[in-house]
Amino acid sequence: MISTLAAFAQQWEKVDSLSVPYKITSYALDQDGKIYLGSSDGDIFRYDQEGIEDKVFSGINFSSVTTIEPWNRLKLFLFYRENQSIVYLDRFVATATTYQLNNLGIGFTSLSTIGVDNSFWVLESANGELRKYSNNKALIFTTPLSMINLGNASHIRAYQNLLILLDSKNGFYLFDQFGNLITEIPINGASYFQIYNKKVITFDGEMIIEFDPFAPSKTTSIKAPEAHYQGVLKVEDQYLFIQDQRVVKFKLK
Repeated sequence: MISTLAAFAQQWEKVDSLSVPYKITSYALDQDGKIYLGSSDGDIFRYDQEGIEDKVFSGINFSSVTTIEPWNRLKLFLFYRENQSIVYLDRFVATATTYQLNNLGIGFTSLSTIGVDNSFWVLESANGELRKYSNNKALIFTTPLSMINLGNASHIRAYQNLLILLDSKNGFYLFDQFGNLITEIPINGASYFQIYNKKVITFDGEMIIEFDPFAPSKTTSIKAPEAHYQGVLKVEDQYLFIQDQRVVKFKLK
């Protein structure tokens, strides 16, 4: 059973906005509150909380950045779905290590993410499998996913001893560290989620929804400002709403 506490009375105050000259295809926040934006040309841009760009990584494959994971302070993880590759960048965003996933015998990878134990996860769509690989690309295990519908899988993230998978039509699927399905959370319309202060934060196009992944039966939700946004990120008491070429910062009054 899922119970929801919704808040509609709060008022939003616009704090700032950041316009960029490229199309944003992925976004994330690191532990220091810096925002990472991935472009349709394969580039990564990093901005501090004042909106000042401090590091840039130029991809060489000219394909959209599907996933950015900056929570590991030692390495930045990137996934490019179009050319089926993952990239590790060191903490200086300078040295890149690239893996071509089709060299691992994978039919097609729809999602990939870094693990908490120097590993990486792959959602293999051709055969409907969840796979975990070691850092030296050795297959650790494979879990068939024929029991769930992942036709619209949109984001994946390892967190503590969980693997959290989001399908934009069917909602969240929570797995243990061995790939066993623990629970499902039906949230329709969300395509990305962030973990902040031990809470999963997502946006379904209208409401910002938060829940504890270890106690997911209760969710809280806040009505977002009126506009079209592809997602939201939270840092301290502020929310960053992502548009195609702009990040708009709000806070609740």
